[in-house]
Amino acid sequence: MLFRSIVGVERREQSPVSSHPPTPERIAAARAAIASHAQATGKTNRERYLASIAGVAFGEDGRAGYIRGRAYINTRLGIALTAPRGYLLFGSGAGLGALKQGGKTVMIFSPASSAIAADPEEALRRLLASVDARVDIKPLSVGPAHGAMASYATDRSLVRAAFLAIGERAWRVLFVATDRDPRIDADFRELVGSLRAPGPDDEALARPLALRVERVDGLAAVRRYAGRAGDAENGAALILALNGLSGAGALRPGAALKVPGFAGR
Repeated sequence: MLFRSIVGVERREQSPVSSHPPTPERIAAARAAIASHAQATGKTNRERYLASIAGVAFGEDGRAGYIRGRAYINTRLGIALTAPRGYLLFGSGAGLGALKQGGKTVMIFSPASSAIAADPEEALRRLLASVDARVDIKPLSVGPAHGAMASYATDRSLVRAAFLAIGERAWRVLFVATDRDPRIDADFRELVGSLRAPGPDDEALARPLALRVERVDGLAAVRRYAGRAGDAENGAALILALNGLSGAGALRPGAALKVPGFAGR
């Protein structure tokens, strides 16, 4: 239903991603909420607090796959992908989403009925029959994926939609650029070209995370821990936010910080 609503077959007032804003917006909202409260009084014992939370599970439980930086790995469904640079991945009830930095292009990736693999072009024609725009549908084959893609434009956006088969499974891929981003085709093909069965490197990342307490001597150490947890690009900002630090300038050499790490390591 979500896929149908975004491509324009069904309209809903709520944005497909409005109920789950991307990580930077959630971090900013959390900081604003903290700043709105007066400074607490009383005694604190940070060392004891950190010791008490060491080993606490952090992040997703893996039932819907794992997001590690720009990579998504779902060993249960046998699929992995890597979002183009500049996109932030997030989970949703209807599948996997990605929002391009700037908030003007959204991607949705989700499972589809295996019956679609028999004739993906016809499936797209049926899906988009009521779209009030010229729709161009053509076969698509990239790497292990084969199927069909549709392209069309509205007054305010560009849309790329596809049904793809990989092995015995079928998938939906959707890109919507509300600012008519000219890179939409390159981003679409990069995402589709990254689709794969999880390999050894993917499987190494598809494991639960837990909080650890580490002493760091600067931003370089924070980045190393972020990379070890599978998010070398944005993980440092997450670690700083987890520890209530406004930026690298707030780091104190030798400070004990909460950092995500793979459980058991």
